[in-house]
Amino acid sequence: MKVTLDLDNAYTYAATHYYSVNPRNRKFVFLLPASLFLVWFMWLFGPSHETVKSALPKVSVNYHPNRPPPSPYNETKLALLIETRPMGHLAPLLLHMITIVPPDWRFLFLGTNESISHLNSSLPVQMHERNGKLDLRLIPENVSVTGPEETSQTFTNLWFYDEVLGGSRGVEHLLVFQTDSILCANSELSLNDWLQYDWVGAPWNLQDKFGGNGGLSLRRISKIRQVLQFQERIPKTDAEDLWLINRIGLLPGANMATPNQESEFSVENVWHQSPMGFHLGWSGDRLPEGVWDSEDNRKRIYEYCPEIKMIMKMRLERERCTADEIARYKMDHPNQKRELTEKSFIPVPFGM
Repeated sequence: MKVTLDLDNAYTYAATHYYSVNPRNRKFVFLLPASLFLVWFMWLFGPSHETVKSALPKVSVNYHPNRPPPSPYNETKLALLIETRPMGHLAPLLLHMITIVPPDWRFLFLGTNESISHLNSSLPVQMHERNGKLDLRLIPENVSVTGPEETSQTFTNLWFYDEVLGGSRGVEHLLVFQTDSILCANSELSLNDWLQYDWVGAPWNLQDKFGGNGGLSLRRISKIRQVLQFQERIPKTDAEDLWLINRIGLLPGANMATPNQESEFSVENVWHQSPMGFHLGWSGDRLPEGVWDSEDNRKRIYEYCPEIKMIMKMRLERERCTADEIARYKMDHPNQKRELTEKSFIPVPFGM
């Protein structure tokens, strides 16, 4: 097939149709050839694909599918609870403390088969155990906490701090709490605010130079290890907390909180309006009179730290003290000066 091109007719056709195009679209008639020429020019003379690829920045991902992710917890901080009994408030207390203590702390629970099984019946406890926040372990066979003396022997044992608590593996800050102690959600203080001290606990009185009760205490393990590496506690002498603080406080460079400072950390015998926590003592059986015998103090405590009722052996309204209990209390406290009635608060063991 032969194709002939009549230039005169083509020119006439183009000129005729050009002027028939909408004036706003005429510019595209000229832009189209220019665009085609530019594409052809770039393809012919532009950089190659490999040249462009080599000029791009390179991004590499150091991906290790078999390596566990970094822990969200600070390996130097550990909170410890030891309990052999499957107590009803054990799981609620533990979960409350996990909530209040800063999130970078890990928790270790040492218990018996009974107390651990009791805790494992709680789904939130299981969740914290799965994500590494909480570790539930049996009390080692060579460790005993069956009484005050056994507990003191355990907490003055270098092996206990090194191997059980991880002092030899970098654990430095140890929060010890018991089932009769609690931290308050309304406190403006954080546990991390006290990390500069070697020991903080509820003060026994304001006249002591330093130190406080170990039932709710923050301890620096490196200082404890330093003491236990050259000293050994004689059985049936001072309780472990008193024995340790009297030695840690004498170490070069020791930083011990004063009783006034400690009263903001925890209240047991010395009253403070808004402490970070409370330690009841004697498993809550007897409440210190200097704090709990004041109705105003009790009202303040219940308003400021209502969760303390979780660990208290409280009575119902109809279970107020009877005349016999008042008489028995007066016999046990002959120097009591205040007037007692059946509406009085008497810090006696629950269930008497």
